[in-house]
Amino acid sequence: MPTSGWPALPDHVKTYRGRSVDVTFDARRCLHAARCLSGLPEVFDAKRRPWILPDAASAEDVAEVVRRCPSGALHYRLAGGEPESPATPTQVSAREHEPIWLRGDLHIHTADAVIADTRAALCRCGATANAPFCDATGDCRGWHDRGAELDGTPSRTEAPTSGVGGHMDDSQIHGKIEQLVAEERDLWQREASGNAGDSDRRRMQELKVSLDQCWDLLRQRRALREADRDPDAADVRRPEVVEGYEQ
Repeated sequence: MPTSGWPALPDHVKTYRGRSVDVTFDARRCLHAARCLSGLPEVFDAKRRPWILPDAASAEDVAEVVRRCPSGALHYRLAGGEPESPATPTQVSAREHEPIWLRGDLHIHTADAVIADTRAALCRCGATANAPFCDATGDCRGWHDRGAELDGTPSRTEAPTSGVGGHMDDSQIHGKIEQLVAEERDLWQREASGNAGDSDRRRMQELKVSLDQCWDLLRQRRALREADRDPDAADVRRPEVVEGYEQ
């Protein structure tokens, strides 16, 4: 079991230990990109406790999916002690209504320390309570539709348009619904507190459409099974077809 080699970690960072790989999670840095949930649901399941089971897949697969996490909330270390290799050359993405995304051999200078990392999402608006990292309290919701661009690797449940894929099984669709509902709940809380911006409201409308598509996809799969047909023949339908669909 990999038990040594980690740098000193803050108390709020939790370590999930496995036989071949350890995974750490910093909830304060998580921006709910959900690349872990969609990329390796047998390992990462927000409905389960513990929600990370490093031994549920190969160490190589776990490491590959952890590297997709654009915020740096997740990190791994293999049993041999090897940490994540930084991307080269260093990558920086800065767009309106988004954090500043960084990948590479990072040395982030703050007033108190120099933070070494390989991935990070830095606050650009000054609203964060977790400086220098983005905590999604500002107007920085515009990136969700391009989540795959942030890691360069389509997830297993990659959507053709709005985040809902047509070749997911039922458990993956339910997992996607949980992810969308969690994000929707966060946005409604921002709205209720008076902190929601126009991009938040646009995102809420997009989430509604994606949820409608998920429930419709489940209904299609159930109907195909009842007709003794392949449920994987179900596909995502256009928003105007599924609008207002009820569970």
